[in-house]
Amino acid sequence: MTTVTEKTGETTIVEMVQAKYLAGCDAALSRARDEYDKSIRVLISLSRIGDNVVRRRCVECLVQVGGKRAVVGLMDMMDDPDPSIREAAMDALGSLRAHSAVDRLKDSLTNDPDMRVRLRAARVLGKLGNLEGLPLVMHLLEQNDEYYKRLAAGSLKDIIGKHFAPNKDGVKSARRYLSVHSSKFCNGDK
Repeated sequence: MTTVTEKTGETTIVEMVQAKYLAGCDAALSRARDEYDKSIRVLISLSRIGDNVVRRRCVECLVQVGGKRAVVGLMDMMDDPDPSIREAAMDALGSLRAHSAVDRLKDSLTNDPDMRVRLRAARVLGKLGNLEGLPLVMHLLEQNDEYYKRLAAGSLKDIIGKHFAPNKDGVKSARRYLSVHSSKFCNGDK
C-alpha cells in the first residue's frame, strides 16, 4: 500500500520523462541566441510529443525566442488537442504581434469547437487591430450563459479598448455601450 508521499514506479517514470522534456525546452531557450534554428526545431518537436505541461512550456519558450519560425510553431500549436494550449498559443501570437497569424485566428474564431478558444481568438484579433471577433462577443453578451457573458464583457478591453468588469453589471454596461456605439465598430474603427 502506498502513502500520500510515496509514488508508484509508473508515476516516477512519467515524471522523469516530463522533466527531461522540460529540460530540453529550457536548454533550447538558453541556446536560442547562438543556435536559433536548432532551438526552434527542438521546441517544435517537443510541442508535438510532450504532455500538457511540456507543450505549455514550449509556448512560453517560443514566445521568448520570437521570430518568424517561432510564430509558425505557435500557429501549429493552435491545432493542439488541449483547448488551454490552443489559447496559450494564441496569447503568445498576440504578444508577438504576429499579424501573419490573422487568418489562422479567424479560422479558430469560426471553427474551433471550444467557445473559450473562439473567444480567445476574438481577443487576440482585437489586440492585432482586427474587429472580426466583435460579432461573436456581441452574440455571447445576449445569451443566457452567465459564464460566457462575463467572458465576453471582459474580452472587450482587448477588442475595442474599453474595459468592462466580468460581472453582471459589466455585462449590462457592455451591452448598453455596444448598442450606442455599434455603428462605430461596424465601420471598422477601433
